[in-house]
Amino acid sequence: MHIRMIMDNWDDIRVFLAIARCGNLTAAGKELALTQPSVGRRLALLEERLGSPLFLRSGRQWTLTELGRDLAESASTMQTAADAINRKTSSHTQGEQGIVRVTSTDGLGAYWLPDLAVQLRQQHPSIMLEVITGNRPLDLSRRSADIALRLYRPEEDDLIIRKLGKISFRLFASPAYLARWGSPATIHDLPTHSFIGQALDYDNTVEFAWLRQHVAEPDFVFRSGSAVAQAQAAKQGMGIALLPRYLAYAIGGLTEITLPEAPTGKDVWLATHRDLRRIPKVAAAWDFIKSQAVADNCIFERNEDLQA
Repeated sequence: MHIRMIMDNWDDIRVFLAIARCGNLTAAGKELALTQPSVGRRLALLEERLGSPLFLRSGRQWTLTELGRDLAESASTMQTAADAINRKTSSHTQGEQGIVRVTSTDGLGAYWLPDLAVQLRQQHPSIMLEVITGNRPLDLSRRSADIALRLYRPEEDDLIIRKLGKISFRLFASPAYLARWGSPATIHDLPTHSFIGQALDYDNTVEFAWLRQHVAEPDFVFRSGSAVAQAQAAKQGMGIALLPRYLAYAIGGLTEITLPEAPTGKDVWLATHRDLRRIPKVAAAWDFIKSQAVADNCIFERNEDLQA
């Protein structure tokens, strides 16, 4: 593969790399903010120029051909270098203004970050937060996001990481559900109730491991990867939901179920790439989010071990 051909068609190579990472056109389109047909056309043009397919298509399963593997290896190296150049030049050319992209859970994205955005705007009128919610981690090294709020400690290289505190989880249900089925008084009462759970892809989380420890086969009547959707389903009386306390009280209309043994809380981590931390607008947003986490004890508990 000639380097000249790759460089002349770098936008198409970026599309190809996204498909290789994500495994299909739809997911690659979401990552690149392109439509699925656009992604498909870009890939088709690249394969036409190369005169050979880059993927073996088998329904939803796409696997790289031998040429695809070779191209992905070379192009990934170039992508890494290009990302590094972009981050380093951004730290010198961008002032304290513009968009800062923050990726977070849907709960924090809907019920905490909007309030922060208002306060941040008052102190830094030239900075705008763009909040990206969801459980899929975004690549900070590729500027998919500038700052990440995660409920697990990030393990990627070259990240600056700080613990914001801990989010507590409790069982919640609507007053109507509890009036009809009764409120569990002990752990042993739980197996007789209906539950709202995580989507199957996220069913191995710490908090749901606690539930399965006490209820071997929970009767799930509704599942979602969104904690907000779980809370809304509980509010409608569908069953008992295991929710972050801040989220349940922010949504309202739910009753906390008090049991002798409480679920395990989860640490919340703030992360950014070392190069991005040098960009003034990212640094300002980072410092502001970190300082607000110290103040918001209603959301983040046990902040005494927060690092400077």
